[in-house]
This record gives sequence, C-alpha cells and structure tokens, in this order.
Amino acid sequence: MRMIKIGAATAALTLIASSAFAATVSIESVTGSWTAVSQNNAHGVTISNSDSFSLVTGGYAPTNGSQSSYSFERTIPPAVIAAPGEEFALGKFTHHNWPIYTVPSDGADTAIDWAELKVDFQVKIDDVLYDFTRNYRFDHSETPNAGGANGACAFGGNDGDAGVNENGCADRVVASLNEAGSETLVVDGLSYTFDISGFEVDGETLDFFLTKENAINEAILVGTYDVSEISPVPLPAAGWMLIAGLGGLAAMKRRKARAEA
Repeated sequence: MRMIKIGAATAALTLIASSAFAATVSIESVTGSWTAVSQNNAHGVTISNSDSFSLVTGGYAPTNGSQSSYSFERTIPPAVIAAPGEEFALGKFTHHNWPIYTVPSDGADTAIDWAELKVDFQVKIDDVLYDFTRNYRFDHSETPNAGGANGACAFGGNDGDAGVNENGCADRVVASLNEAGSETLVVDGLSYTFDISGFEVDGETLDFFLTKENAINEAILVGTYDVSEISPVPLPAAGWMLIAGLGGLAAMKRRKARAEA
C-alpha cells in the first residue's frame, strides 16, 4: 500500500474529544471511475467512464435489449464532517440486473467475477486540503435465473418469493478494499484510512447487496475512515552503536578542548 506523507509543518491538528489523537475531517469531494474488470473486452464486457461511471457487465439477449451494468454516481457535494468510525455516503451504486438467456457459442461465462472502482478523495484537515486515491473491489456472484433443488436460491429464499427473489434468484455484490492499489494519508504521524463499510438499503447498512433480476437496483455506498498513530521505526543495534560512538568522539573532543584551554 502506498502512503502519502505530509510533513508536520503543513498542518496543525485539532484534537477532538471522541479520540485522543484524531482530527476532525471534512470530506470535500469524491470522484470515481471503473478501472478494471475480470473479463474486460470479453463477451460484451466493456468499461465506459461517463458522468455516472458506468461499467457494462456483459450479457446476451436480455429481455429488454440492454446489457447488465454497474454504475457509480458520486455524492454531490459530500462536504461531510465525519468523526472516525462515523459513516458517510460515498455515492450511489446501481446494478442494472438483466437476465441472460443466450450463452455464447464458445460456452464462456457471460458474467463478471469482479470489478474495481478507483475513488479519488479530497479531504480537509484543519483547513488544509489533501488528495489521495483508494481502490475498491466489487465481487460479483451471478446466480441462475431459476432456483436449484426445490427452487432454493444461493443467497437465501426461493425462486419467486416476494422481495429480491421475485423475478428469479437474486445476484450478490460484495465490496472490499484493494490495499495494494490504495494510498494512505499520513499527517503528522497519524494515518488516515478510508474504507467501505457496506451498502445502505432501506436505511440499513449491509455487508453485501442482493440485487433483483430484471430490475434496476440502487444502494448508497457507505464509507468510514479510521485514524491511527504511526509507530516509530525501531533503530537497529548498529544504529545505536553508531550514536554511542559519535557521542564518545564528541566527549573526547570536549575534554581535549578543555585541556588545551
């Protein structure tokens, strides 16, 4: 994971009562773009960065003539004052979930396994603006349009039940952080990390998003941030020996100067 380090002279942190060392953070803006997908340019899977940052997730001969897709629409403007652990809205996540009825001639899978969303943050810490990037991965679980044995669906319930399974078994989307492709903001020895806490659906934040077949499914993508102190790197034994040696040389030089005085 890359780190953006900001020197002590650039920002003075105002401590708040909810944490012994965390500053109040204002999230000034977030922008997002889909950057990778498990089947890019294969079987109709394409990335199209528009104002809503759409990602076409593929599909063959869906009922309404459109391909399934993800989209992310940033919250405008966020300008949220958030304390560590306090949830805030990153933006609206949408899965256009259209059934797939035709399989390509080569028999390859028509659904994606995952897609990645790059989110650029601009945050303000005590009136100083900082920019950094986090990458989030969305794992996609495509289900058959009909249930398995006795109509049972992979993620609970049965095919045809009222709710998410009423048009066939629901698909599932799970979001997580791609640490290797993300930056951590470090200010005055404090590390600020911004993660996804889940999907807000009907006022409840969930770890996963079950999406209805043949429907447009929307959820608020919810984020949180955390603050921790950066532990000082311990000095190797050779370093302590060097310091001791330099100290001894300085002491000898002082004694010699006094003797010559």
